[in-house]
Amino acid sequence: MKSRNFALVAALLAAIALVTGALAWSSADFDLWWHVIAGGGGRSASSSYTIDGSIGQPAAGVLSGGDFRLGAGFWPGIGAETPTPTVTGSPPPTSTPTATPTGTVSPTPTGSPTPTATATGSPPATSTPTVTPTGPPALVVNTTDDADDGTCDATHCSVREATNAAGFHAGPDTITFNIPASEPGCDGAGVCTIRPTTFGFYLTDDGTTIDGYTQPGASPNTNPFGQPINAALKIVLDGSLLPECCPVGLDIRSSDNVVRGLVIQRFYTGINVVDASGNRFEGNFIGTDVHGSVALENRCSGILLSGVVGGAGSSNNVVGGSTPQTCNLISGNGCSGVEIGPTGSNRVQGNYLGTDATGLIALPNNGSGVRVFNVSQGNLIGGAAVGEANLIAFNNANGVTIDGGYGSAVRNAISHNRIHSNTSKGIALLSGGNEGLAAPMISTASATQVSGTACANCTIEIFSDANDEGAIYEGTTTADASGNWTLTKSGGLTGPYVTATATDGNGNTSEFSAPVSLPQVTPTPTGTVTPPTNLIYLPVVLKSYP
Repeated sequence: MKSRNFALVAALLAAIALVTGALAWSSADFDLWWHVIAGGGGRSASSSYTIDGSIGQPAAGVLSGGDFRLGAGFWPGIGAETPTPTVTGSPPPTSTPTATPTGTVSPTPTGSPTPTATATGSPPATSTPTVTPTGPPALVVNTTDDADDGTCDATHCSVREATNAAGFHAGPDTITFNIPASEPGCDGAGVCTIRPTTFGFYLTDDGTTIDGYTQPGASPNTNPFGQPINAALKIVLDGSLLPECCPVGLDIRSSDNVVRGLVIQRFYTGINVVDASGNRFEGNFIGTDVHGSVALENRCSGILLSGVVGGAGSSNNVVGGSTPQTCNLISGNGCSGVEIGPTGSNRVQGNYLGTDATGLIALPNNGSGVRVFNVSQGNLIGGAAVGEANLIAFNNANGVTIDGGYGSAVRNAISHNRIHSNTSKGIALLSGGNEGLAAPMISTASATQVSGTACANCTIEIFSDANDEGAIYEGTTTADASGNWTLTKSGGLTGPYVTATATDGNGNTSEFSAPVSLPQVTPTPTGTVTPPTNLIYLPVVLKSYP
């Protein structure tokens, strides 16, 4: 309709243009020009078009659009549409009629008088454009099937349709869940299992949140670190119907996404992040059942933060966090719980790796709890803030492995974690990982104090353990310029053994030191001691009389 209005106005003003030579309309958003080019030939142009033509030629030019076609001897140039044009320049003067004198009426002259040019029709109407609200589409998963008809709506929206729709929509999106209990994949406890039949799911656009806690009945963990995880998870992504090699549950090729409140099991890799940054993984069970009590392994890694050859690698991603709600359970997987490499700088904090949801029973990853390899540098495993430490226990290899093979995996800090009962070492530096920083030596240990030597000016963390790892964090001290250090804990050390790690100024953390047993102190009784009383026992003789 806009185009037809412009065409009608153009036709009218063309007649005026033939007399005046040129007329221009413009506003902040468009320019509309009419040109008369004497003698034929010429060009009309603006920033968005060029039209060549002439006037007075036998063949007139043609202007056409989606809903009009205008033939004339002029060529208008139309820029960006704005419905409110403003006339500029001096329009043709309007003829002022001559007043007729009163009195005797003069006879009406014969012949045809020259008419006064009067514009007919209506000028373009001023209108306020209707603003259509924009924003992310509502992506509410309401089925357990894996069908994809190209639309995520209230009638049918699968996880696949929702993730695809998020990929097509530029900007942030939130995928929520409201799957009816009557769906075939849902059980009597309200747990809904989604089994893809072709491949896993992809996140390809930045800023997508997948929130499993939105499913009715779901709730995040509220217990502090060290206590059983009490989250109620209701959405399961299960890869058991896919080929053994090598489907990924969530394949993430974009940044700043959040994945929370999901159970991801029986894929080859639970979550794979490729050359992407700023992603967060919070409150998920990776490699277990919905209760966190049975291993239903992803056949290799639980979470892999990776990159392709020549890519930027995956950095600034966070697995876990520092609050109870962000604690992931990453256990029972066929390789390591979390793997970082071949490049990348990330944080792994506040997770349980290798245990069940109680933190007390073994549910081991078949590799290490955390493995950093190749040229991954600057990763932080644990942290000093409350809730940032990981519980890394019972894994079938090392608690944490820093493997510099085929690269230089250095500056990877390991701090404040509870690491114990792993099959091999608590922390292992392989092939130059963390520059092979030497572990401290403990020279003396008493019930309240530990001393030793380490790298000069290094940060020393002291742990208690039943063997040679670090189940209980005891405290931190700093070695002096000669490498000497001492930690005093007036409340007493737990024992029965103490170990220590060193972290240098570049962020390299060592393995655990050799364990040293604490002296066993026999408690001294307090108060008044009453000596034993001497007793004499006499026999009792019974005599019977007839």
